[in-house]
Amino acid sequence: AGYSWQQTADWIIADLKACADYGRQKGVIVAMQNHNDFVKTADQAIAILEGVNSEWFGLVLDTGSFVTNEPYSEISKTTRYAVNWQVKEKLNYNGRSELMDLEKLFRIARGSIYRGYLPIETLTPGDPFQIVPPFLRQVKAALEKVMIS
Repeated sequence: AGYSWQQTADWIIADLKACADYGRQKGVIVAMQNHNDFVKTADQAIAILEGVNSEWFGLVLDTGSFVTNEPYSEISKTTRYAVNWQVKEKLNYNGRSELMDLEKLFRIARGSIYRGYLPIETLTPGDPFQIVPPFLRQVKAALEKVMIS
């Protein structure tokens, strides 16, 4: 306690540089995830990503974990750093949890340079065999609409 965000980020960046270098040696891309904890905004994520400054280091773009009033804007700002995504069913918006606008999210993804999988993640408590299939249907329907338009 008692350290600024930047002081802490500098320590993290130094260690992530070592991780990225090790990943380079092994042919593995290393990534951090914005996860509604230390990294709450796109600017914070970008500061760390650009501080590490390695093609072997990127972002697992957690679409539900930016803590701002403009989560879709935050997602857009970070897509160029994404090496993977976490498509969530909900996001933080104006201080509360809201359902993700999947069509809007997939339009952002489609307009980005990201080429890869779009894994889904649901944090709703309960039986995943009951929760995941309806969410997957929503994801597929939104993707179809975005890919057709």
